[in-house]
Amino acid sequence: MVAGGGRVSLSVEFVPAPAVVAEGFFMTAERLQMLDEPLRNSIPVATNEVEMNFAMEGRPTKWEDLAEGTAMIRGSDHPILDRTGTLRSEAGQEWAFRRHDSHTVSAEMVDPTGYGAFHITGTAVMPIRDWSYVSEDGVDAIQAVFMDWLEEAIAT
Repeated sequence: MVAGGGRVSLSVEFVPAPAVVAEGFFMTAERLQMLDEPLRNSIPVATNEVEMNFAMEGRPTKWEDLAEGTAMIRGSDHPILDRTGTLRSEAGQEWAFRRHDSHTVSAEMVDPTGYGAFHITGTAVMPIRDWSYVSEDGVDAIQAVFMDWLEEAIAT
């Protein structure tokens, strides 16, 4: 503040200039809408969750045992959901990315067999054996991927 000659003047200087701050804000806001990167980075976490479901034959609770007739045909009652190995070996390996609108993008696990969804939902004759389950720890790990990305996006 400077006083003199019956006048008081006040000077304000923005460093950096408001236009620079605004540009950085809008660039960050635009980048935050592009969720493809953290979504792709979270795929290994989800794929690992699927692999654990097969390895443990169900989480958080074990899958229902195979029907006696099915076990007899197979000659074994374990491993569950692994008659040909296709569902277990390929589940979580292929993902479809879909942009729903300017703010929403999703990653959808492709069912490699065409019948995997029936195990997730169950049918009138088949119990639910959700091989796509993601545990709370898995959700936390996916959230950590997004938080790391968010912190980096804000910092740059």
